[in-house]
Amino acid sequence: MADLIADIGMHDGQDTDFYLKKGYRVVAVEANPEFVQANRQRFADEIESGRLTIIHGAIGANKGLVKLFVNDRKTDWSSIHEHIAGRDGKELRCLEVPGILASDFFDHHGEDLFYVKIDIEGEDVNVLLGLMDSTVRPKYLSIEATAVWHLGIMRAMGYDRFKLVNQSYWFDWTTPRPAIHGESIDYQFHIGSSGPFGEEAPDEWRDVDVVADAFVSIRRLDSLIPRQTRHSWWDFHASR
Repeated sequence: MADLIADIGMHDGQDTDFYLKKGYRVVAVEANPEFVQANRQRFADEIESGRLTIIHGAIGANKGLVKLFVNDRKTDWSSIHEHIAGRDGKELRCLEVPGILASDFFDHHGEDLFYVKIDIEGEDVNVLLGLMDSTVRPKYLSIEATAVWHLGIMRAMGYDRFKLVNQSYWFDWTTPRPAIHGESIDYQFHIGSSGPFGEEAPDEWRDVDVVADAFVSIRRLDSLIPRQTRHSWWDFHASR
């Protein structure tokens, strides 16, 4: 039975902490070496027991060394894309980090994957395309919602149920009892978390066209009345 979660975009380890407490094994990918070091200290016991593997690198379409632009004010905006990392106009630090080809990652870890979370500021789609190029098809998948055509990629891979989750409602997330996935736990989510996944994620599963229409409507509202959605951000969840 698949019991491995890929936390692609580990950042400060919030999501990994949740997955571990739910009883899953985790393979986490993080480009920022400072977070890699901090998380290796934080989760030393889980690493020692074999429940967690942390991989340092920028996963996507590149191999070899790549430039990572670090935003020290908004560390979750750090990216290999300078315009994304620096969209607040603040000064950035540039580091060289290992590049990881997404298809290689999935080919190596794929057989045991139950859920894949993708949130890496601008390279999400290249990770998604790397998953498409592999033979791996985890049961559940989530990705930061930045373009409606990402739904088409997931649909082409065989995913046929979708959710659009508003990540700004992190304070209202709960986990069901009894649990649908993993262990039954009470968990306090924090801002920046990806939150519950799969059947436990908020809202109902819907057809791809319904979710696509909803996302396009949100984007249209954002262009007409920017203040209505400036504090909202969204994830696509998919299942097959």
